[in-house]
Amino acid sequence: MAMRPECHPCLERLVDLAVELATPDPEVRRQAYEDAVAFLKLVGAGRAEIVGAAGAEVSGDAQDVTEISSAERVFDRTKMSGW
Repeated sequence: MAMRPECHPCLERLVDLAVELATPDPEVRRQAYEDAVAFLKLVGAGRAEIVGAAGAEVSGDAQDVTEISSAERVFDRTKMSGW
């Protein structure tokens, strides 16, 4: 998937938040952030590609949840199965 230039700041912020939540170790955070931003730059230059969750397990969690809104759900696990 190609990355549009205007996407980079938001993705960089997402990286920052993910790194912050991942570990309390400042050195690990710094290295992870630098690696992730370098990858985003490669994607932006067309030299790397985001291909999805290769090797990741799909959640099989079928737990029912209680709705806290009276609005109809637009997306749920059954309606998104083709995506």
